[in-house]
Amino acid sequence: MGRPKGPRRVTWSDRNCHPRWCWISWHTTGNVRRRFSTKTDHLISQVLAAIIQSKPFNADPPSEYQFPHKRIWTPENVIQVLRSIPCYLFQSPRSIGRQNSFRHRSPLKQRNLKQETIKYQKGSLVLGPAAHRDPKKLNHGLEKALEFYYWVETHFEFQHNEQTCKEMALVLVKGNRMNLLWDFLKNMSRRHKTCTLVTTPTMTCLIKALGEEGLVNEALTAFYRMKQFHCKPDVCAYNNVIYALCRVGFFKKAKFLFEQMELPGFRCPPDVFTYTILISSYCRYALETGSRKATRRRVWEANHLFRLMLFKGFVPDVVTYNCLINGCCKTNRIGRALEVFDEMSERGCVPNRITYNSFIGYYSLL
Repeated sequence: MGRPKGPRRVTWSDRNCHPRWCWISWHTTGNVRRRFSTKTDHLISQVLAAIIQSKPFNADPPSEYQFPHKRIWTPENVIQVLRSIPCYLFQSPRSIGRQNSFRHRSPLKQRNLKQETIKYQKGSLVLGPAAHRDPKKLNHGLEKALEFYYWVETHFEFQHNEQTCKEMALVLVKGNRMNLLWDFLKNMSRRHKTCTLVTTPTMTCLIKALGEEGLVNEALTAFYRMKQFHCKPDVCAYNNVIYALCRVGFFKKAKFLFEQMELPGFRCPPDVFTYTILISSYCRYALETGSRKATRRRVWEANHLFRLMLFKGFVPDVVTYNCLINGCCKTNRIGRALEVFDEMSERGCVPNRITYNSFIGYYSLL
């Protein structure tokens, strides 16, 4: 027999783990059903079906099922639901990263959310990470994510931890709703006396996600507001915000933070990753300026940071050497690239495939 046509109402008598408030449509939730298969994951699939079909979370199970299902929600289940919401509601088949074939990605630029909103209202084409999004589905997903987050806590006595708080904040970041994000973090940081929900690793993850979304100014704002949420920036937070600034070409702001880390007695001195991020960024964006003077300046900055790194006693790894060699090869500085390669061998750092590919790419163009 084939599947029934139309929606089917699932009750608690069908399966103990199915909520009564969920309506199942075989067509709408086909992908959801294929993704979850175990008994515990059936509950997650039903919740996602309710979210996609805009069904309310307002009915409780019968009395004989109330006690065993009070603890049915675990942090892993809540995280699974929150991670699935952007996949089903924030993206379309034409979004970046969803195509099967190769697609060239243009360099990341700082986004202006106000201009994107105006373009959506006028029906104009929006490019970048927000391209091909449906604003109605996006707002619906954000509302349902917040509703589910607080509903689990209210009706099932679920205690949110650092991981669930981080996943909810990431949903708001992927939805590009900064006002909702700041209000949510303020609300969660007020609970620091009973339990710590907003921590330094959480804020570091949000800074990284904001940088990947092209919201670099917002990432810098999150970095400076860490103290407001009772968090202290560490070297990992500095590295992520410096990398986000370098990706869009804000080298002056990145250099300011780097010089702040180099101050005597500073609590977060730079490490090998900090120097590697700056060297890689200077070399990568050296050819994008279109000016020989700017290209020479950026390559000189990369070599200066490399020498400063050695002077302060840091040991470069193969990634640092590869970044500098690749930048010198692409800017026709083969002499300097060979010097770095010889120094790499003298220090006992074994070159890998990427190292030789840089030289092969240079000599193949001669």
